[in-house]
Amino acid sequence: MQNKLISLITASFLCLLLACGGANKALISQAEIDAARHGGSLENLYDKASGFVAESKGSARKDAVELRSKIAQLLVVDKGQQVESVLSKLTEDNTSITRQQLLQTQQSIEGMQQWSATDYTRLNTKLARAIESLNQKIKRFVDESKESGKDQVASVLALKKAATLAGKEQPETKMYQQTHEKVISQLLYQGNDGLSKRLFSTVVSAAKSGLLLDPGSIQFESMLSQGQAGLFEKDFRFALENGKPESAYQSLLQVADEPIFLQLKKSMGTSIPVLATYFAGAAKKAYEKGDLLTAYQNFQKGRTVQEKLDVSQKGFIQEKRFLDLVMSRARQEQSGDGKRQALMRVVNEFDPNYPGLKAEFLKLSDEVKNRAMTKLSVAEFKEVQSGDSVVASVGRRVGSKLEKILFEQLGNEVLIVTDTPNSTAQNYQGLLLKVDGEILQAAIETSVNNGQRSQQVQTGINRVETEEYKKWAKRKRGEAPKQYNESPIVEEVVLRVEHVRKQAIAEVAFRIIEPSTGKILLTDNFVKEAEHAGESINEYQKGDFHQPYVRADLPSDIKIMDSLATELAAMLGEKLSNYLRSPEQVFHHKYVEAKAQGDVPGATELLANALSIAESKGKDIDNWYSEIKTLVLQ
Repeated sequence: MQNKLISLITASFLCLLLACGGANKALISQAEIDAARHGGSLENLYDKASGFVAESKGSARKDAVELRSKIAQLLVVDKGQQVESVLSKLTEDNTSITRQQLLQTQQSIEGMQQWSATDYTRLNTKLARAIESLNQKIKRFVDESKESGKDQVASVLALKKAATLAGKEQPETKMYQQTHEKVISQLLYQGNDGLSKRLFSTVVSAAKSGLLLDPGSIQFESMLSQGQAGLFEKDFRFALENGKPESAYQSLLQVADEPIFLQLKKSMGTSIPVLATYFAGAAKKAYEKGDLLTAYQNFQKGRTVQEKLDVSQKGFIQEKRFLDLVMSRARQEQSGDGKRQALMRVVNEFDPNYPGLKAEFLKLSDEVKNRAMTKLSVAEFKEVQSGDSVVASVGRRVGSKLEKILFEQLGNEVLIVTDTPNSTAQNYQGLLLKVDGEILQAAIETSVNNGQRSQQVQTGINRVETEEYKKWAKRKRGEAPKQYNESPIVEEVVLRVEHVRKQAIAEVAFRIIEPSTGKILLTDNFVKEAEHAGESINEYQKGDFHQPYVRADLPSDIKIMDSLATELAAMLGEKLSNYLRSPEQVFHHKYVEAKAQGDVPGATELLANALSIAESKGKDIDNWYSEIKTLVLQ
């Protein structure tokens, strides 16, 4: 709308210039107006036009008044756009426009009163409302900073929000800057005083508060590092001296990944390695009492301490006897394969080169994986009775393609077998399933309709000897002229055509059966249709025109039915894949149930199955590893 108004004003200027007698007599040229608008000096041009009004008389004064009026209209449009642009950036949560900017905008439109009092009032009212709304928000933050019981950091942050909304050189901004500087000084004093008195908790608290108010401050970063280092060293030594290694361990974990820990490793000498040695000794006492789980946990803590200290070769001499005990338990034949495998996982974690471990672990892993995988056989699909061998072989095609699809999509979860054995009790086998299918209908029909097609073709060339050539032929002097005038002989011919159409359909039904129980777990059926059409043209010749025989471009019956079989197998494969996917979650659910019922041996074997499948799929299952180690060591 505003662009339309500007166009109308510009057109009026052109008319005004013509009325004044053309470019030579123009009071102010259009180029001057455009340049002034672009350069932001249109108000100066308005003053210039006002001067013309004061100096002119008669018709010239009338033209000058009209010119000034047009410039005023442009000024009103520009100021309106400026105000609307500022107000459009104001949202409930947007602080990109400050009160200072709104006040500056309000001041910039004061000159509008002489151009258009109505537009000035309208825009000034909008700005006043926006300023009032922003003032209310600013006041809320200022009041929040003064609430009783509010800590000084929160108060300063509330003032910061008020200052951000107010803008530069505003009272709230000056208040924030003064308060911020005052609190920063207090925190620096508290922190430095705490360091001198070894009150490290106070130091850490002051440093963290300072970083909230001054992120990235080198002074507070340094103060925080010194406070954390002092606090850790104090707590760590106290815990060790008073027989509380767990407290010392927790203190270590809190600072181990902080930059200050590099300094602590040097300053504390052998104090930290002593903690690792303690856990190794505690582990030895535990396994001597037959408590392998506690021994494992203590060795883990000792190794964690070594890891934080960047020890190149982690481990303890006491681990040798522990691993012998675990491996001895793992070699007990009466234990389930899953439990034995899990125990070997513990040995592998500490010493992958333990004698005989690798071969035994791989063998058990294969046995657990084969046990856990779903076994699925695809029975030969029942065919439809048909004398057409292509139609009668659809079932075999679907079954063969389905096996391939399942193998490609579920190779890490499902084992495709030729036959599904019956399951036996308490062997923790995966699902033993069979896909049974039947082709409900399969047919292909070919229909041919004869027809004709007429078309204009060239059957020859009509040649007529030219008069120039006849005259030349009598004397044969000079270069011979054109001998013949040639024109094509065009005739209408009728071609015989055959419209050929092939229609095919195939429908399959399937069931997933659990042979051991005879249960039907899933059943469905799918149907696919196909249609192909083409045209053949019989051979025809007349004169120079020759139409060779053209065979209809159609796929063969066997290709059509094979394509339908492929589509049906893909649909079946997607359905079965969705049903059979994620068997590891099924085993984990059964593990949780068995554990809740107190069946620890069964829970262990079920969790081993879940782990085996999840591993083959590359899933992140660290928590499952921890669970099974706890089960087999307790």
